[in-house]
Amino acid sequence: MSGAGESNVFKYNSVSDSAYGSADLLTDFKTGWDKIDLRTMAESAGVKLSLVHGFTGRPGDTVIKYNSDTGRYFLAVDLSGNFRSDFLIKSSRPVSPEDVIGLS
Repeated sequence: MSGAGESNVFKYNSVSDSAYGSADLLTDFKTGWDKIDLRTMAESAGVKLSLVHGFTGRPGDTVIKYNSDTGRYFLAVDLSGNFRSDFLIKSSRPVSPEDVIGLS
């Protein structure tokens, strides 16, 4: 998925917008410029998104990491608290917590 140039907001309204098995790949994301908006998805699921280093079993756990095997960054959210990613976004470029709207 590519933005339209300039600054972009990639808005996700539900888990199915980028579920684990069918995750979006952002190909031209620019950290500090583009945004990923997860507010509606979190509100619909009734959870507060919290940045963590690894899933803790709490609904709303959100991990942002780089996978050196694939050369991609990922943003994963466990909405059910089962230590597994329900929602996943992959990016060929860095993503920082400040780029994610709805993350605390």
